[in-house]
Amino acid sequence: MSKSFLVMTGMLLLLPFVMLATVGRVPEPAAYVMYAAIAFIVFLYALVWLWWRPSRFELGQDALVIHWPLRQRAFPYRELSYAELTDFERIHQQHGQGLRVGAGGLFGAFGRYVTKKTTLLMYVSRMDRLVLVAGRGQPLIISPADPEDFVVRLLQRLR
Repeated sequence: MSKSFLVMTGMLLLLPFVMLATVGRVPEPAAYVMYAAIAFIVFLYALVWLWWRPSRFELGQDALVIHWPLRQRAFPYRELSYAELTDFERIHQQHGQGLRVGAGGLFGAFGRYVTKKTTLLMYVSRMDRLVLVAGRGQPLIISPADPEDFVVRLLQRLR
């Protein structure tokens, strides 16, 4: 995880604890609202961890597979045409500035990155050393552990 995402994640993870520490000073009807807010925040954090934050990227026999703790999604090689190393500066140059739609800051950024030119699927835990994968569907931005090796092995499977 990049330093910026690590700092943001740390700050966000502290939020429910700070709220719990201060809820004792809040009058009783409002305290119930704070407890509900804390529970909702913890629920959102669990949802991000279990549903949106990939646990790994796998180059399977027939497809690139993104694994999450509660689901997985396959991108068949026959639908992919190329992969390259990139970063967000280069993505901005190629596709224009964009807006992230989804989760961001907690453990990384996940969801869609919408620009004037296209919409990219995004599952990243850092802002550099990214992999851009494209083909018939929406382009995909991911951050595997070893992006250089990942691109080499993916391109071999696409031939």
